[in-house]
Amino acid sequence: MQVRLNKWLNELEQMFYGMSFAFDKSLTGDEVITGALLRNFYNDDKSKQKPAEILSRYVTRLAFTSVVVCSVCLK
Repeated sequence: MQVRLNKWLNELEQMFYGMSFAFDKSLTGDEVITGALLRNFYNDDKSKQKPAEILSRYVTRLAFTSVVVCSVCLK
């Protein structure tokens, strides 16, 4: 049981850091987040490319707005 738990935690960690990296890159204007959303939310279904692009723009806009609002609140 311990071996399966460790493997599961390792996979979970890899998914977390992969998504975190993609979200971070998306804030710099890179379109990496579309691929990450396609893999993680649409199970790499290429027919869902357009919804992934729409979701990518929404997530990027939401994240950017949150950063701007937080920086204004801290002043």
